[in-house]
Amino acid sequence: MVSPHRGRLTAVALFGCVFLYMFADSLQQTVLPLSLETTGASVEMIGLFVAIPQGIGFLSALPAVAHADRVGRGPITVLNSIVAVVAMLCLAWAATGQPLPWWVIGIVVFGLTRLTVWTCILATLSTTGDPLHMQGINGATQRAAAAIAAVSAAAVIATQAWSWAFLLVAVALLVMTPLAALALRATKPPAVASLPTPAVSFAVAGRLAVRNRPIIASSMVGTSCLVVMLVGNAFFALSLVDSPVELAVAVATLLVMRDLTSIGLGLLFRPLASRVDLGRLILIATVCGATGVAFLAVAPGETWVSVIAGCLQGAAIAWCIGATNLLAVGMGEGASRGAALRIASSTIIPGVTSFALPLVLALALGTGGAASMFFTAAGVIVVLGCAGYLVARTSVSFARSIPAQAEDGLTDEDNATEPVAILSDRGTADR
Repeated sequence: MVSPHRGRLTAVALFGCVFLYMFADSLQQTVLPLSLETTGASVEMIGLFVAIPQGIGFLSALPAVAHADRVGRGPITVLNSIVAVVAMLCLAWAATGQPLPWWVIGIVVFGLTRLTVWTCILATLSTTGDPLHMQGINGATQRAAAAIAAVSAAAVIATQAWSWAFLLVAVALLVMTPLAALALRATKPPAVASLPTPAVSFAVAGRLAVRNRPIIASSMVGTSCLVVMLVGNAFFALSLVDSPVELAVAVATLLVMRDLTSIGLGLLFRPLASRVDLGRLILIATVCGATGVAFLAVAPGETWVSVIAGCLQGAAIAWCIGATNLLAVGMGEGASRGAALRIASSTIIPGVTSFALPLVLALALGTGGAASMFFTAAGVIVVLGCAGYLVARTSVSFARSIPAQAEDGLTDEDNATEPVAILSDRGTADR
């Protein structure tokens, strides 16, 4: 039996991992396009370099997290975190004026490690304690980290200190490593015989990604949320022609308003999801995300436009984060078993589309200007969000009861024995 004190310490370490990872990932995503622009890279090349770390992660994550589900997530997370630190050091070196291969090495290596780390963290968090309570804190923690990353990115943009930004990302990942070792130390399931092996991880994940309705819904909602974040972090600054200081202020305004809104609404996720079924919450998030992105076309860089757009985008992100994770792991009894592979499976569709999305947005920006890019992104958000909503509404038998059960070694004082209803009672699920 794990003491309550040890359980609280583990929870603190777990949310510390969430904070540091999201700070690092948000900062690199915001700084990478502008640092490449200073090297003379075309907008299409920038789009490709943004797409690589977003799109290739599932190739290494699937076998890695299948292994982690069987033997424990701590060691594989620590190993990938250390490799990600090395990748950021390569980018810091590349930003000093080094040739293109250094950029490619850093971006590819980081892309192959980031999803494994993030999936292991999310799998542990999504199967610990009261799911709605934990996802609310998860969303708020992520957006608090992203808000601080936005302020840090603004300082980097104003000073053009690109190398220091990548070094800061490396430090954040390095500090996260011992916290991950602590938070994920007891995630080995009691029985491993029935769990997929790394050798069959691609086949199992592929079947889940195309046949399992909750995971399909999770994939679509997650991709919709990714578009919202890509526009704010990677492409909003590219649409402006301001001086470095003005550009920094504009980026900080949009991202800080977005993330502060997400913090507040993330903390309200539990009461909202308890009263409004998850399908409707997805639909509301889709409307907010599409409107928040399209609204930027009114006057990019204007403070009042950035404030309104940021608030709408923040609402979309806050609700999508919780919905995506609950859909991915919410299988009722035994949800914690194989949770990392289930979450990784839900990233296959976003991973594949991530190769195309940045290139599509970059092409829209290069050929039609900022308004064309914003409206293109809004259209993609509507299509993906509505598709996710429709699939979620017809795949609810698993979600009538998501028991709040902790994995071995991870306790939470709010653990409940009664199920939490998150979707209306209609339809059938593809198990």
